Amino acid sequence: MAVSKKFPRHRKRYLAFKVKGQATRNELEYALQHLCKEHELQAKLVVERYDAVQQQGLLKVKHTDALKLRGLLQEPLQARGRQITIKTIGTSGTIKTAVKKYLHKI
Repeated sequence: MAVSKKFPRHRKRYLAFKVKGQATRNELEYALQHLCKEHELQAKLVVERYDAVQQQGLLKVKHTDALKLRGLLQEPLQARGRQITIKTIGTSGTIKTAVKKYLHKI
């Protein structure tokens, strides 16, 4: 009988954010990828939910990158020619809790 090794999964955090300025989901993802390349951050960012009308959403990151990313999001970003600013509202371990606490209408 072979014993299989379990591979540890990374713990996730969900950052609730609000965008100041107009940006679509694609523009936001592009700006975030560019930010990570600029600062040589090897974070894998996933925009879980985004409401373009209310300009708020959820960003999934590894727990080790959450604090670094919160610091980097303080600076203005370029989203395909438009300048936007992302304000972090809060951090949670699950989507359900993040939506309940921070994003009531998404």
